[in-house]
Amino acid sequence: LFKPINDPHVCSAWRRKTFGDDRPFILYVGKPTKRRNLPNLFRAFAQLKKRDEIPHRLLLVGSSLPGISFAGEIRSLGLETEVVDLPYLEHDEIVQAYNACEMLVYPSSYEGFGMPALEAMACGTPVIALNNTAFPEFAGDVAMLLPDAQPDTLAAGMLKIIRDSTLRARMTEAGP
Repeated sequence: LFKPINDPHVCSAWRRKTFGDDRPFILYVGKPTKRRNLPNLFRAFAQLKKRDEIPHRLLLVGSSLPGISFAGEIRSLGLETEVVDLPYLEHDEIVQAYNACEMLVYPSSYEGFGMPALEAMACGTPVIALNNTAFPEFAGDVAMLLPDAQPDTLAAGMLKIIRDSTLRARMTEAGP
């Protein structure tokens, strides 16, 4: 199921259906646990929007749990129209999201494995994760492994993938 979709029209149609237009987006898939550093991801994304004027949106999939909301933080960063939160997607739609995004960012400080990173790589999606726990074992030669989840570190990694088409192409080819 998790494999590249080599038809750009399918990815474009998914973006239009999901967002109402065909802008690029950065993806996060997973629960909103503290170790996943979502507040830092939001700050990094806000930096890129303001400083580098990237056209991207940020799509969160599966990050909604009862009693947990990032709406206040997103609002305080001025990202209400730039961050889209989908509580749940079926596996076939997650495959489309992986294929339609510019990259997956999975800034977890600790994972036993990290299935979203592996699924995204299988789809040919560039992945950013942290250089810790299981990630170096299964993603070390493919993903961009960052030393920490500080906003500046995350922003620099995301910007490098956005601006470096050669890097994106290498990650897309090596992932599957």
